[in-house]
Amino acid sequence: HNFEAPLSLTVLLDVSGSMALQDKLKESKEALNYLLACLLDLHDEVSLLIFADGDVEVAANFSNNKNVFLTVLDKTEAYGKTALNDAVAVSPEFANKGNNEKRALLLITDGIENDSQYSHEQAVEIARTVDIPIYTIGYKIPLSEEYLRKYKHSPALSSSSIVYSLERFSSATGGKAFFINQPNELKTALREIKNELSHQYILGYTSYGNIENEYRKIKVITSKKKFKVRTREGYYSG
Repeated sequence: HNFEAPLSLTVLLDVSGSMALQDKLKESKEALNYLLACLLDLHDEVSLLIFADGDVEVAANFSNNKNVFLTVLDKTEAYGKTALNDAVAVSPEFANKGNNEKRALLLITDGIENDSQYSHEQAVEIARTVDIPIYTIGYKIPLSEEYLRKYKHSPALSSSSIVYSLERFSSATGGKAFFINQPNELKTALREIKNELSHQYILGYTSYGNIENEYRKIKVITSKKKFKVRTREGYYSG
């Protein structure tokens, strides 16, 4: 383990129409500026994926030149519907192309889902086939049923189902979910995420099972009770 090992971070940013409301996209962009200017190290690299209307676009490829990311981010505007499940399904594979051994995906969204081909369960299954932790920030999740009614495609969409979905994306992959309503809380969450990624360990072991494409659960415990260990839930053999 090396606390100073460089990070390859992929930001998956929701730019759908609902993010234009309540300054959600504007404040998310300001927080990302803070992340790159104050938290990421010189040798950390970052990429930007944006999603709306069923498309996931590589807005900025991996680079440790933070100005590339920030220039594209500044021009990003909100539009269209939200295919959240589809975006989560395809993004970890891209994030796994980072040049550094330490990699992670940061999802920022208001959690509204109304345009995906994949179900939530399918997105989780696909995402956890790749060894990339997903850190999720649910920003200003709508609590009003009247508000949700304007955007939701499925009657099952509710504030509680949004929280469950975002938590599952993170827990299944070894990341963590944050639910935030204020701009200053965004910065606090980003500091916690960066700090945690600086204290990330890579553990390996040999399995003698010979069944391919089998999902195997993982449990890591420590003898020191004061420490909390969080890992991905498992992996696929093969």
